[in-house]
This record gives sequence, structure tokens and C-alpha cells, in this order.
Amino acid sequence: MTTKPDPPSTRQSSTVVPLVKPTCKIHPNATVADKAHLLGSHTISIDSNTIIHPQARLNASHGNISIGAGSIVAEKSVVGLSSEPDDEDSNITIGSDVSIESGAVIQARKVGDNCTLGTNCKVGKGVVLGKWCTVAALCEVGEGEVLEDYTVVFGEGRKGRRVDGVVRERREVREVRRRGMEMEREVLRGIVVDSKMKWMG
Repeated sequence: MTTKPDPPSTRQSSTVVPLVKPTCKIHPNATVADKAHLLGSHTISIDSNTIIHPQARLNASHGNISIGAGSIVAEKSVVGLSSEPDDEDSNITIGSDVSIESGAVIQARKVGDNCTLGTNCKVGKGVVLGKWCTVAALCEVGEGEVLEDYTVVFGEGRKGRRVDGVVRERREVREVRRRGMEMEREVLRGIVVDSKMKWMG
């Protein structure tokens, strides 16, 4: 007596690759929302009073990410390399009091203190931004660009760059901006539920 072989399965097997949980060093005074996305095999460091919104994405798949004190990473923004870097320096360093607004994509090597990165802007691989730089909404800084302190990016190419002499020369203007960031952080701490402990240990 012979038996018929089982018919080939028509079910397709699927393998779900779990996201790698990064090593996280998060200051006790930082706020990381429950629905923020932290991933990758490298280290993510978040300094004091920094706030990471829900749906913000920190991708340490290709290098370490360090975010300085008092910075704000808004919803739907992405910090981290999307692919392997072209050189050995794959780490990303975000300075203190940096505002990364909604939808911004940041792959820069270094962002100086007090920079503002506008809504849906793009800052490419290897970019170095000095302190107090501003990248306007929807604008782009191409790979490898180096911008001096107080540079404003408002369009394409060299014609879309200028140095903000008012911010550079007037300390009171810088102080107003600092106070504005402080007020924003105070408001956000009352809104964003802190869930950093899920990333610790």
C-alpha cells in the first residue's frame, strides 16, 4: 500500500527580524516618550533636560548618537544614518539646546549648540554645523558641507546661505532664544510622559 505524498505547502514562511535595542545612556532629568523609537546596535546618549517626543526616531544602526543637554527632538523627526557611512567616522553628535523640529532628517556628523533645524529639513551625512545655525523648514544641507557659526540656510546653494549678524552680535537676542527654549521644555515636561526606564538596563 502506497500513500500519496503530502501536497507542497502553499503557505509562505515569513521571518520577522526583531529590532535591535541599543545601549542607552539617558540622564535622569531627560524625558523620553513611551512611543519614541530608539534602535540600533550602537550607543545612544541623551543628556540632562533633553526631551524626545513620541514618534521621534533615533537610529543608532550605523554609529553612536549623542544628544546634548536641553535639546528637543520633535515628533516624526529622524536622527541617525540611513546607511553605512563612507568613512570610519559614523557617530552623530548633537550639541546642547538644539531644536530638531517635526519631520527633520538629521544625518550630520556634528550639530553645534543652539542650532535650529526646521520642519522637514534634511541635513546630510558628514555635515558639520557650527553653533547657532538655522536650517529653515524644507531646506537641505548636502552631504559633507561645513557651515560656520550663525549660518542661516534658507535656500539652495551658496545663495541660500547667509550669516545672521544680529544673533552673532547681540547677546540679548541669544538670551531671548535661550529663554524661549526653556519655556518650551517646561511646557513639554507637563505633556510628554517620560518612559526612559524602558530603555535603561
